[in-house]
Amino acid sequence: DLSSPNGYSHIGQVNSLAAMREIAPENDGDEYLLRGHTFDSTIGGGTFYYDASDKTTEDNDCTVVVTSNGSRIKRRGVTDKIHAEWAGVQTVDYTDSSQDDAFDNCIKAASVGSLSGYIDKQIIFPMFGRVRLSKKHYMRGGVYPLAFGAGTVSQPVDGRMGVTGRFVMEKGAGIYAVQSVGARWDLFIDNYGKR
Repeated sequence: DLSSPNGYSHIGQVNSLAAMREIAPENDGDEYLLRGHTFDSTIGGGTFYYDASDKTTEDNDCTVVVTSNGSRIKRRGVTDKIHAEWAGVQTVDYTDSSQDDAFDNCIKAASVGSLSGYIDKQIIFPMFGRVRLSKKHYMRGGVYPLAFGAGTVSQPVDGRMGVTGRFVMEKGAGIYAVQSVGARWDLFIDNYGKR
């Protein structure tokens, strides 16, 4: 009985984004409750919905999943921030593995819905804990016509990009950005105790 005090326990959940890719949605707007990004994890869970009108958005393993039949299932509530946990990011408290693939997926997710196709959302990493990166990540915040002239653009053309987080950076790793007017960068690099 869903109206009972433990009714919520009777609602089905999809165990992972991999399992969600096997769903064949039927009706536009169908909703799915994701337990976690990866099987046996609650990191990155949330509510998703089927968008029958979308036939082109790529799977980014974060906010958009393309099912085996080509349907797009999207994370509900995405606004101007992408939370790295949605892509399965784990801090060095839980893994020594680099989180480069997950960060790349966050970058892809941050451009979904952008008018220019470039990043127009901020990527937010876990508030507590550090995330290991081992390669260079490139981000572009927009296209600014030459007619604007150097130094004349004071507002983002397509949205506000940026990254907030604490990182362990391996040699050669980094976050590089071009054309990021009005961006928010709140980066803390702390390699103490980690190699």
